[in-house]
Amino acid sequence: MKRSNGYLNLVFDSKYDQLVKNNIIKPLYRHRICFYIESLRLFFKEENNCYPELIGSEMAKFLNVNSVYYDMLEVVTLDKTIKGVVSNDFREDNYKLITIDKIIDEYLLDSNKKVLYNDMNLELLSDALNNHYINYENKESIVNRIMDDIKKSFLFDILIGNIDNGKYNYELKENDTDGKLTPYFDYEQIFKFGTTRLTVNDNNNYDVYDNLLFFLNSEANYVDYFKKMYELLTPDKIEELIIKIENDKHIRVPDNYKNIIFLSYSRHYNNIGMILEKINSHSKR
Repeated sequence: MKRSNGYLNLVFDSKYDQLVKNNIIKPLYRHRICFYIESLRLFFKEENNCYPELIGSEMAKFLNVNSVYYDMLEVVTLDKTIKGVVSNDFREDNYKLITIDKIIDEYLLDSNKKVLYNDMNLELLSDALNNHYINYENKESIVNRIMDDIKKSFLFDILIGNIDNGKYNYELKENDTDGKLTPYFDYEQIFKFGTTRLTVNDNNNYDVYDNLLFFLNSEANYVDYFKKMYELLTPDKIEELIIKIENDKHIRVPDNYKNIIFLSYSRHYNNIGMILEKINSHSKR
């Protein structure tokens, strides 16, 4: 595909509805246009502002986070032109996709457990996954692996300020013998450093720094993992990654947007540094 004004161009010689009818495009009926491009094994979603998705996936790639990688794509049919981002299709044969909200709702129904504030929390997720995979022979290893991946995603969310980490943004791939977390996706709401939808437990505290401190104090084996990400993803490194995106995609990210990112992430970076100092002081006692 050729690139024009930053976008890769994919041109079809049919109308959109005809492509759907012929199973060339498989739409997902959400609030924005999004669909699988079956013949190319790609997933496309409409976006007015592609920069967060590009920057987010570039940060993930740099940190070796299991994530989709986004590019800009313009889809042209005989009756539509749609601009957005595209990534590889992470579906697998013999696996089905299931969102975390269904697993949580299933557990709450089975257990009759009452949620006080937030059903998207790490403690409840562990219980819900154990309930969901209760009849699997290797339940313990499946749940441990999924929870490990969710906790690492939670830490990545906090580092990059992704507030869109609720129960509809975590998805699993599963079959009759296995279950695993899908690659990380959706960076539309990054660089927002106030709150987190995924909390450590069911309380009324959504503050990102309180949850990070509580998690690292109670899960000491994740401190080095988070510290390594933190030390690598400096404000200057994010600037370098944005320049890489500009060069790779032949685009110019607006200076105002870059300045907002740099200033807000720099403050966030300093706040996290203070938390890591507290953790380090606590561990030496």
